[in-house]
Amino acid sequence: MPFFSSLSLYKIIFTTALIVAQSMFLLRLRRKPDFLRHASISAIFLYAFAFLFPIYDFNATAISFMFASLLLLSIVLARFCYDVSWRGCTFCALAGYTTQHISALVYDFFGVLIDSPYNRAIYGEVSYVIHLPSILIFILAYASIFVFFYFQFATKLVKKEDVTIKNLSMLLLLLIALIVEIYVNSVLIYSRQTPYPFDFYCITTANNAIACFALIIMQFGILLQKNLSDELDVVYRMWRQEKRQFEISKETIDLINLKCHDLRHQIHTIRTADTIDPNVLQELEDGISIYDSIVKTGNQSLDIILTEKSLYCKSNDIQISYIIDGARLSFMRDTDVYSLFGNLLDNAIHAVLSLPADMRYIGLTIRAENQLLSINSHNYFSGVLQMENGMPLSMNKNTGYHGFGVKSMTMIVHQYSGDISFEAEDQVFNLNILIPIPRDVHT
Repeated sequence: MPFFSSLSLYKIIFTTALIVAQSMFLLRLRRKPDFLRHASISAIFLYAFAFLFPIYDFNATAISFMFASLLLLSIVLARFCYDVSWRGCTFCALAGYTTQHISALVYDFFGVLIDSPYNRAIYGEVSYVIHLPSILIFILAYASIFVFFYFQFATKLVKKEDVTIKNLSMLLLLLIALIVEIYVNSVLIYSRQTPYPFDFYCITTANNAIACFALIIMQFGILLQKNLSDELDVVYRMWRQEKRQFEISKETIDLINLKCHDLRHQIHTIRTADTIDPNVLQELEDGISIYDSIVKTGNQSLDIILTEKSLYCKSNDIQISYIIDGARLSFMRDTDVYSLFGNLLDNAIHAVLSLPADMRYIGLTIRAENQLLSINSHNYFSGVLQMENGMPLSMNKNTGYHGFGVKSMTMIVHQYSGDISFEAEDQVFNLNILIPIPRDVHT
């Protein structure tokens, strides 16, 4: 039966294209144990379901129901193979189906242009012969669209990324919109009794392709918004932690400052009495030398963070030098100063900590010219520093806040309408910040 042969081959071609398209988007996500066995079972089941799906006539309703059923089944099978939420599987299945559907639209369009026997079979004619032009058009159409969508969209999914869309109603709306598009396209192809005018066919095909392209752009727009929201949540959570740490550090250093000051006077009194071994007194003085490490820059928040980091650097043989006019930071909030320079110094310390002693150096300069605040830090680093969108990627793989220190600094600088840039050359890392000083602040 020509009809049965055409339909069976069409189901196989469609299922194969759907599996490949959806795999492009699922490829980077977390796989379940024994993935190959799960994937093999899923592929066999999907092929069997498509092949055995009962269709007794080429009409829009029957074909659309088959397509929608395969789409929903592919979501279930993706969940069977990947350690991803239902929403994540739905996201990738929608993206894959949209890619396959646009590829089919492109192929059908060019097939109509050459009056492909393959298209005549789908459109209800009894003649069905696969010939070379049809095969070449199929390969070119699908390959070009798949490659484009892979690099334009699929590669934007970070390895093992959580693609769970929080806005469930929007995800369901995209799913419904795609199913409606499937039905509309099926009506266009399978419900006609006489050939459509070519210009009408071109317009409707273009509309279908644009609608599908808009759907996938909306999908990844929602994903980007979700990722930005997640990052912002982490940055604000870090900021709140740093705010609490700032308050604790301020109280601690004030207390140390007071106690060391009192102890120094007491030791001086004891020394003049000459009642204790001078060596013991010297050891006591060395023990309270932290008092001499208290940094005074003219900005209390900066004093606190520099004192903390200077003490750490001293105990780890890291030389830190600075030329700072802390009073120029008076227009910034205390917690912003603490967070900005805390992240700056943490990144620099992490970079030099594994270097030889003679390369464990960090330099920091803060100065103002006219109404512009200039901040520069530089330090050595080892290895290759990768940059993305002008920002360095964190080299610390063991932190739960991977890369968020740079994002936190960037957010703070932009909050004050400033600009931040990073340079890495000849194993020296430079961070430059320029922030306009408000006119009502005296410089």
